[in-house]
Amino acid sequence: MNKKYLIIVITSLIFMGGCKNDSLESATTSLKDNEITNVVSYFKKLSAVDGNWDSGENEDFKDIIELHAVKNDTINWCYDTQNLLKIEILGYVSDATILYIDSNNAEKIILEHTTINGSYSIVSTSSNSISAGKIIIKSNDKVLKQIIINYEGCL
Repeated sequence: MNKKYLIIVITSLIFMGGCKNDSLESATTSLKDNEITNVVSYFKKLSAVDGNWDSGENEDFKDIIELHAVKNDTINWCYDTQNLLKIEILGYVSDATILYIDSNNAEKIILEHTTINGSYSIVSTSSNSISAGKIIIKSNDKVLKQIIINYEGCL
């Protein structure tokens, strides 16, 4: 059998779920395990309707939703114009633990010993109060990703 044809058939069977070979299943599972493919931050942003921040009292504002793919493992956001809605972790992580360490080095556990299968959203709440600090994503005590959060005034 042609090698190229065999690769196409095996790939098709994997994606269709028709192959039940244990060694093949474990090989494809290990490709997904402990891989963070992306991190996305979502914000509700206050914006002037005309696009200019004026000092007038009668200025009209609107809320818009922004999302940013996290680049260079850093999230930058402005407390005077943005409200953090969530941080979404995309990927596959077995035995995932997510920690938030605030600017005073207080550590808060967000997720502990759970499988992330596609995505997991971190929402800022009164119990974790995410602002400045860092988020650490681990699998079995191995750090997979560390995200620095810069929180400052921008006006």
